[in-house]
Amino acid sequence: MILTPVDKQYLEFVVSKASEFPRNTILRAKILLKCFETLLKPISLKDMAAQLDTSTKTIWETKTDFFERGISAIYRKEYKAYTIPKKLTPEVEAKIIAVLMEEPPEGKKAWTARSLAVEIVKRGILESATRRITEKVINKLKNNKPNLPDPK
Repeated sequence: MILTPVDKQYLEFVVSKASEFPRNTILRAKILLKCFETLLKPISLKDMAAQLDTSTKTIWETKTDFFERGISAIYRKEYKAYTIPKKLTPEVEAKIIAVLMEEPPEGKKAWTARSLAVEIVKRGILESATRRITEKVINKLKNNKPNLPDPK
């Protein structure tokens, strides 16, 4: 593990300004400094963890992070937010509205949210549909055309 003099100086600065940095950032900086200091006289992860009052896992992850990201390993990783793709695109919405404008299923006076969801799946508009999806479309339409039935 090689720290440049500039990196070492920066880590020492972070540790010295403890009130200005998050606790975890300071801990990671201490870990990297300790790893650098113990290059010539290695100590075990357990001993290092005891000296720094942390876990061996934290030390291992910080060291691994350092090899991947360099000095920025002292800062939190940026995680990609997990997003669920939207099912209700404008095209899908238009198809649902087209179904809604047709006659309701046999034996029904009006489309219900549930019957509309079933019909959407039958027609292959969506792979799966819930009552909530169809309620959103019906409520959107109701705001524009007040004579539509309430979703049930």
